[in-house]
Amino acid sequence: MNKLTVSVNGEPRTIFAGAKVADILTAAKLDARTVLVELNETVLQRHEYPLTVIKDGDKMEFIRVVAGG
Repeated sequence: MNKLTVSVNGEPRTIFAGAKVADILTAAKLDARTVLVELNETVLQRHEYPLTVIKDGDKMEFIRVVAGG
């Protein structure tokens, strides 16, 4: 299986070709309901996480959403 290099929150990470955003969240033990994902400076909708395939050189940012007052 081919491997790709991507940036996740500014850190290089090696992933398998064909991985989707949801796969990366699961591997990082992040709950998709509490994380905003930005892929190449574009915010993804939650329903896009399991559909969006990561490509070599992509830049991802995971932003944890918290409620508070």
